Amino acid sequence: MHRSGKGNLGQLESELQECARPRRIILVLPALPLDVEERYLKVTIEELMHVSYLGQILVTFGESEGRGFKRAQRMFSVLPQRKRL
Repeated sequence: MHRSGKGNLGQLESELQECARPRRIILVLPALPLDVEERYLKVTIEELMHVSYLGQILVTFGESEGRGFKRAQRMFSVLPQRKRL
């Protein structure tokens, strides 16, 4: 996949779908506690809802306090993929 280069999105997603059949693809998504308040994280989550080739999403937070972490759990709970925060 690292040699995919500039192709169209449909072709890339087809290749990812094919790669995901024999082995599960895991997305590691680094985030900061402040990201929970930002619109781009909501947009990212909305896009990830439609990604069928991901088997798991691992969200890594820096230091996160209880309220921010709980909010992040609620935000990511809508995803159909297995997730770990």
